[in-house]
Amino acid sequence: MKNKIDQYTDTDDEKLFALIEQGDEGAFTRAYERYHKLLLEKVLMDLEKIAPVKFEYNEDKKEVIVKMK
Repeated sequence: MKNKIDQYTDTDDEKLFALIEQGDEGAFTRAYERYHKLLLEKVLMDLEKIAPVKFEYNEDKKEVIVKMK
């Protein structure tokens, strides 16, 4: 699987998302690797706006900590 993903290292986003639309799992995996942190931060920030909680992401442990405000 790793070799299949490596072929997308230099692929620009436009091409990557076109490949995803065609069902390319390797392209999806590469996009996930590029953007999962950004998406997580966005979702958590949006949730903090509507819920009485505070989220922290521990990169080392790969976990989200939820605290009451």
